[in-house]
Amino acid sequence: MQLAAPFLAVATLFAAIAAPAPDTTLATAPHRAGATFEVTASHEMKMSIGIHVGGQEVQKMPMHGSGKIAAKVAVKAADEKGASEATLAFGDCSEITPNPMAPAESQPTDCSGKSYAAKRGAAGLVVTGPSPELSDDEKLATGMIAAHLLEAAPLAGVLGGKALKKGDAVELPADVAQRCLGFFADDAKVQSVKLTLAEEPTAGSDAVVFQVAAKLVSPKNDENPAEMTMELAGTWTVAKATSRVVAMALKGPITLNGSMDEGGMKMEMKGSGDWTVAWSAAPK
Repeated sequence: MQLAAPFLAVATLFAAIAAPAPDTTLATAPHRAGATFEVTASHEMKMSIGIHVGGQEVQKMPMHGSGKIAAKVAVKAADEKGASEATLAFGDCSEITPNPMAPAESQPTDCSGKSYAAKRGAAGLVVTGPSPELSDDEKLATGMIAAHLLEAAPLAGVLGGKALKKGDAVELPADVAQRCLGFFADDAKVQSVKLTLAEEPTAGSDAVVFQVAAKLVSPKNDENPAEMTMELAGTWTVAKATSRVVAMALKGPITLNGSMDEGGMKMEMKGSGDWTVAWSAAPK
């Protein structure tokens, strides 16, 4: 038995070398008619903001904001370009608008409990709902779902056809990153998103997992006197067959800096906290 051990070790090593490497090539196949998905998306921000006058902090306030959507998506018709007809049925959807001057209060969003139809025409995929025109909230929620499930996959042009190995990194173009983050980044500009393949999938795996590093900035404007910077890290799970993001789990620090004049007195605002983002589009 001792004499046989070296030969067994060599045989095991040879088998490992000879075994085909897992296929990590990402394809861009469209979803087919009859495909159904359950979508959930959520984000939560928790911050503490200090008001400074003359270099001294005179007040400290908490600020909390969040949002969530849930929907069932059914592809009714499709072709080589993707879904040509689909339905989106939303469940409970709500948000808390961040406001340090008022208590956090959850309110239903415009799409909560409503159903929508998506149909592709000469102008592309058009989503219609109960009202003649969609509100901004409805456009954000339905637009993110359409981008990830019904239209061409945002990552298709970046990852499609590529065979990746552990550690390979991809910097996303700004427009692609913005589409991927969708309503999470509705009032922010995505400055960078870097994907790094975390692990090569095992044989038969239908998805790959990327480590993600992202930076977003929400600039000052007439309604918001402060700039916010968000730095997120976590993972995206991408389906190998479609190059679609089927799951996101991101978290990171958020900072706020700004100033305003009140009665001739200059006040500076400084804040910090964290932001959590989650997305799932599970086939059913």
